Amino acid sequence: MDIGYWRLEIGDWKTCVITEALCRELLSKFNIKSTIADMEEQPEITQKLVIYGHDHCGQARTLVRALNQQEIEYEWRDIHNGDPTWKEELRALAKGFLSVPTVIFPDGKVMVEPWPEEVLQHLNPQPGLIKKLTNLFKRNA
Repeated sequence: MDIGYWRLEIGDWKTCVITEALCRELLSKFNIKSTIADMEEQPEITQKLVIYGHDHCGQARTLVRALNQQEIEYEWRDIHNGDPTWKEELRALAKGFLSVPTVIFPDGKVMVEPWPEEVLQHLNPQPGLIKKLTNLFKRNA
């Protein structure tokens, strides 16, 4: 049996990847009037950081420079000079637009036109974040 994975966004500060079964359980427990079928299809979870961009985008170049300075590995997908399917992937991720940079994180979260600080913050979350998340679920249980 295939296990589906879904992103659960908790406010603006944390995204968790959960199984479809857990998602159904949370929807039921908190009486959320939605179903898995109503939810948007989530991006595939990758094991690497993926950046869609092109060489003429200053914000994308700044992001790449910041990642290189921090020695963070990533896959660069140049939408003008690379695989033609990357443009269509980007359109799907960016709601029909060719917005760059667009970043897919290893946990499945997608950021469209993020600043380098936002990307670095997501890659290296503040200490205590897991504790805050755990406390949030304890309170709602």
